[in-house]
Amino acid sequence: MSGSGESPTEAWARNRLEPFLGHLELADVPGTTGKHDFEHLEGETVTDAVEVTAWTDSDRSALRSALSDQTELRINSKLSWSVSIYPLTRVEELTRSPELPELLAAAEQQGVRKLPSAVSPELISAVARLGIEAVFAHDPAPGREGVVRITTGTFAASGWDGPEIDKWLDDAFAGEQLARRVRKLERANADRRHLFLALDTDTSAGMGVSLALDSSFLPGAAGLAMPNFVPPTPLTDLWLWPRMPGAGLRYSDPDGWSVVQDRSES
Repeated sequence: MSGSGESPTEAWARNRLEPFLGHLELADVPGTTGKHDFEHLEGETVTDAVEVTAWTDSDRSALRSALSDQTELRINSKLSWSVSIYPLTRVEELTRSPELPELLAAAEQQGVRKLPSAVSPELISAVARLGIEAVFAHDPAPGREGVVRITTGTFAASGWDGPEIDKWLDDAFAGEQLARRVRKLERANADRRHLFLALDTDTSAGMGVSLALDSSFLPGAAGLAMPNFVPPTPLTDLWLWPRMPGAGLRYSDPDGWSVVQDRSES
């Protein structure tokens, strides 16, 4: 059951943490600042203080928001089209530009159904200039001739091993987003202090950790090479959990890193 005042990310994290820590009470009362998000109590003693934060890509989030209002347009074409764009591409400018229908018309005229590909330099140059990652032409369903669907681009990533996770964590903890969370936990009067990172799979970290965990469970796989990163004081526990069904990673002092399975009901 969701606690009153918790965000969707906090509720998602709490559902994954409670099978390991026990019942968590919401500690950060809406309208106040400076306190961690959750705590577990034994009697009147706070044994675990938990701070939750979402690790996201702000550029891709902004792009998804911009695309929610206008994702399709129609041109004079016998085909339907999918156009995926980069995070920094300006959606409104692209959809209003005459260059996009001109690009797709030229591709159709030349029989090109996928861009970029080994075609004329003019088409490749136009794709790059417009901030387009890829174009695909499809045989349309009835009534869908000439429809152009604009989408976010794919996020290329491969599974990360321990050293790659270490490097990302070094950089992440050098930034202000995690520094603020660590300072909150410094003020907590608790035996153990947990930082939970909910990793958006639109980020390289989220996809890298997710793919690494998935591949480690394949038959014959060597298993995931664990990170060596040690969280800064006062953290006793660090959780890395991709926002998708499946396992996560946990650092726990003094035992170190381990894979943790999803025991939640949601």
